Formats: sequence, structure tokens, C-alpha cells
Amino acid sequence: MALEPAAWPLAGYTAGTPVARSLGQVAATTTTANTTAGATTIPVNAVPAMFLKPQLTVKDAVGTTIVGPFTCTTWTDTQFQGCNVPANLTSGWTMYVSTPAGSATPGPGNMPGNGVPMVTLNGNVTAGNPKTLSLAAGQRTWAFAANTFFISDVGATGSGSSTQVTCTGATATQFTGCTGVPATKTGAIVTTGYHAAIDTGTLGGFIKIERQDADGSWHDVTMEILNYGIGGPNLKGSSCGDPTPNAVVRLQRLRDNGTAASCPIGDTSNAYEWWANVLYDTRESVQRDSNYPQTSSPAAPLTFNGVMHHVTLDVRNLSRWFLGTAPYNTGTGTSARTDNGGYTVYFSDRRGNRTEASNETGEYGWEDFVNPGATNGAPNGTLDAGEDVNADTVRQVYGGHPSYNGTYTTVPPGAPAGSPYTTAATPTTNLASPLALVNRAVFFRRSIKLTNGSNIRGEGVTGLTIVAENPVHVQGDWNANPGGTGGFSGAHAATAILADALTLLSNNWNDVTSLQSPYSPSARPRSANTWYRMGVIAGKSMIFPRPSGTGSTVGTDGGAHAFLRYLESNGPSPDTIHYRGSMATFYYSRQATGVFKGSGTVVYQIPAVRDFAFDTDFLTPALLPPNTPMFRDMNAVGFSQELRPGK
Repeated sequence: MALEPAAWPLAGYTAGTPVARSLGQVAATTTTANTTAGATTIPVNAVPAMFLKPQLTVKDAVGTTIVGPFTCTTWTDTQFQGCNVPANLTSGWTMYVSTPAGSATPGPGNMPGNGVPMVTLNGNVTAGNPKTLSLAAGQRTWAFAANTFFISDVGATGSGSSTQVTCTGATATQFTGCTGVPATKTGAIVTTGYHAAIDTGTLGGFIKIERQDADGSWHDVTMEILNYGIGGPNLKGSSCGDPTPNAVVRLQRLRDNGTAASCPIGDTSNAYEWWANVLYDTRESVQRDSNYPQTSSPAAPLTFNGVMHHVTLDVRNLSRWFLGTAPYNTGTGTSARTDNGGYTVYFSDRRGNRTEASNETGEYGWEDFVNPGATNGAPNGTLDAGEDVNADTVRQVYGGHPSYNGTYTTVPPGAPAGSPYTTAATPTTNLASPLALVNRAVFFRRSIKLTNGSNIRGEGVTGLTIVAENPVHVQGDWNANPGGTGGFSGAHAATAILADALTLLSNNWNDVTSLQSPYSPSARPRSANTWYRMGVIAGKSMIFPRPSGTGSTVGTDGGAHAFLRYLESNGPSPDTIHYRGSMATFYYSRQATGVFKGSGTVVYQIPAVRDFAFDTDFLTPALLPPNTPMFRDMNAVGFSQELRPGK
């Protein structure tokens, strides 16, 4: 199934959550005065049409256009307010947005993503300004996606930072009802952050989900799974709730708001209210620790290398689907094949993986990341020790070129002048955090994130193995500490994770923080205690001679204690990572190729306590995770022949 806006809605798709798409780049507008931190208004040269709230047309009972368009500065659920009404209006007439503006043809007009907004006036209104227009009983004003944007500051602090702002209203030259406004200087730029044409899909690719039954037969369950929802909650707070609480696979999330306390998102069926799932993996991004000072500034540049687009697997909902627990009691998960009493999930995401011939390999294809002679680790065009991760003696660099819609060296259309989203981009090209938040991936930087996995056994699943071609990020307690009180003492399942590489994220992790403070571990403190219980088979980094000027451990794979990767800093005392399991590595990671750089600088800080121990369950075959590889051999250590009479 295609994850492109043109393909939606699909026959049989009932979840009501559209695929995220680009709002496009607005016409350039800049502030006309300084703003102070916490201001509620932003004066600008001209508010772009897409931000005006809204532009209404009115027609009478027989469908004759009476007046329009005229603007209203804001609205509630049941009223348009601050309207500049040019003629008398009669109760019962129809109010709508038109395309083109002022015509008799309803359309999205300046309100992209709302289909054909149309409501009925309740009560007569005389001409004038400002006027309030009330809606007929049972009707609501339509949601408006274009009320969140970014201010790129030109020098309030000299940082050139870009800050997200949400405003509920606007006039011709001023945004109103704003939250999250920073201190800026006159001339700060207002932008949506999108660097692709309007309606360009921000997910891309195709998705297929299959279930294997006990008899070995395979069945497509793509639509069944997607109809539980494909979205995740807003990450700046819980005020918006989870719009798709039953989602098993979360392909995107509700966009951020100006503040955690507000939730101006009223229409989750609007594609522009959704952003792709993105986190920033500093280990993958940074060539050398010395490239970036420790800073929490949002102005610190990101690189494409570290911008990881991920699919989130909600393990709690997956477990309930397997067992047919409500609301999945009409699902087909109960037919899924089991092994050793549990289930196995195989995951592969190859969106953006293209060679020069536009073929897939499943590898990143970027073997130019060690570069020992370059102080800053910049690509040097040679195959150095530690870079040949697939051991074919050939330097692969096809992954260093962007791809779009399955075609090598292409990018989404519509990027503005000066955009990093060009065919000249490389993995080390810089970009600002807002661009990473809202735009489509153009490099093969993919992972799967596992969430809500603390109480797998409590949901009734006795075993679960996750196998992924891609890197895996485990967020929060896994198979331990159910309810936040049990540690390893509670009931647990037999679980294992097999991945290209495995990164442990604590209960405190937030994707947004990783993008806003990419090189300051102190801005990403881990939980005081996080608990993980699983077997692990994952890739590691190749070993190579330490480049001059780097830390003493650069060039190693970090050792067993750093085999499980981290991206956070010392959290509240006792700052302990608890792990029970068994770790093995049989290969080098071919997608997560960021080398080990030590700790305490920009990637992570060493936890105060690594409470690591072998899980003795792995000594009992009946307690092994599903589909655990089993090896049996016999070593002959001696032989003698015994000959006895009569035998």
C-alpha cells in the first residue's frame, strides 16, 4: 500500500488518520518589530494568506453568492470572531471557504487540508467590523492546520535560532493569540519549515504487513493493522491526548504545539496536523566529538546523518492484538504462528535505500566516516580501516546521495532557494532542527522504535522476539518494572531483539529534545532507573587505528559495556541502567555506522551504575525467546575400543 497522499483515502481504510503531507513554503514574511519572550502578538510585513483566519464567502438559501471573501481574526468551536462583514447576512445562509476566493465553488482556499469547509449561519448579522458569526446548532468551525510555524531569529542573541510558535488568530499584519514566542530582533523570518511543494507526502514509500499462521501460510493484514490507527501523540505534552490509542504501528505523530499546556489541534483528520516520526541520533551524526561544543542551543546545526526517521511499534497494543484482547477481539492476531509459546515480528524499512542503479541493498551505503587524516573527520574519498562494513573491499558511497520516490539522486520538489534539500546534499550537510522535524527523509536513515514494552507478560504474551534489518531504539522499560514498581521481580516474558544495532532510551526520552539539543547530553537526562530484560543479537562497529586528536577509545567498538548504545546523560540519582539478558554480536552494523566516540562529550554520558547481569532463564531451552538460534555440536576429545568375550 502506497504511503502517498494521492493514494488516500483507500478503500477499506477506516482509521480516519491521513498520511502527513507538506504545507509548502509560505511567501517570505518578516517581523517589523522586536518581540519579547512570551509575547502574544507578532507584527509582520504581511500575514501570508494560508495563516489568515479564515477567508469566508457567504451564499443565500438558493445558492447565490452574496459576499466574499472577508476575513475573521479568530474563532471558537461554535463562532467566527472579529469578522469584517461587508454586507448584511441572514440566518440560515451558508458560510464556506471558496476556490478561487469569492467564487461560488467551495474549496480549501486559504485553509489547506480541510476539504470543503462549509457551515450554516445562526442569527442575522449586520454589516460592520468586528462582528461575530455563530453556527447552527450541532455544527462546529473547521480546524485550521496552518497556525504553527517557526521564527528564524536574525539576532536577538546572535544565535540565529529557529523557534516554534503557535498562534490562534491573525490580521493582515499581525499574528495574535500566540504562545512560545521568543525574544527576536526586527526582521526575523516566519516559515513553515517545509522545504517541499504543498501536498508532498512526508512519509513516502509502501507498507505491507503479513501474518503467518501455524500451517505456514501467509495472509495480508495491512489494512487490518492500519485501521487501528497510524498516529502517535503530540510530544510536547499530554494535553492533546493520543488521537489513535489503539494503533499497533505508528507511522507519524501529531504535530507539536507552541506550549505543552495548549492544544489548538482540533481536526486530526487534517493531513497537515501530522509530522513524521523523527529522532536525532548524535552517535550517527557526529564525525568527531570536537566538531560541536556542548551546547543546548537550538541553533546548533544538525546533519542529515543523524536525522533518523522511525516507525514506532506499540508493543502493548501488539500484544493485545496477538491475544485478541479488546479492542482487538475481532482481529486476526490469534491466528498468528507461535514458537516456544511466543511470537516473532520481522521488520524491514528500506524507504530511501537506493544504489546508483536505484536498487535496494538494505545497507546504508556510506563508507566514508572514519577519515583518520581529517581533524574534523570530513569525508576524504578513500576506503580507510573501519569503513568497509560489508567486507567487499569496495568503498560504497551511494548512500551519500539523496533519493526520492525510489529514484537515486533526487529530492522532493519545491525546495526554496538556499535549502539543504538539494541533490548536492550529503550525510554531513547541515540543516536546522525545524527542517528535520517536518520534512521527508532524503537519506536512508531509518529505524524502528519499540515503546510500551514494560509489561509484555502482563498482557498475556509469554514470548516475543523482534527481528529488524534496521537499527532499533528501545524507549523506556522493557519486559520489566511493570507499573513502575517491580524492577526484575515481576512477571516477565521471554524476549529478544535482533537488530543492525540496538540503542537504549530511558523513560525520560523525548524525540523533540534530541532535535532541539543535539549536542548537549545534559539536556537529555535519562531516568533515575530504567529496566531492560531481553536477549540481544546486534551489530557493532569495526575496530580501526585511533585518529590523532581523538579520545583514547575512538577506534574501538566500545567493549561489552558499551555494546548497548546510549544517547542520554546522567539523570537523577542513582542514574542506573538495569539489564538482564544475554548479548551476542556476529556482524558489523551496516546501517548504524556511527563509530564509538567515548562518552561524556556530545553523544552520551556514562551512567552512574550499569547493573548488568546474565539472565539465567537462558540456560533453560523452554524459557528461551521465540525462534532463538540453536546450535548443537560434538567435540571428540578421545576414543577407545573395548573388546569383551562374547560381545
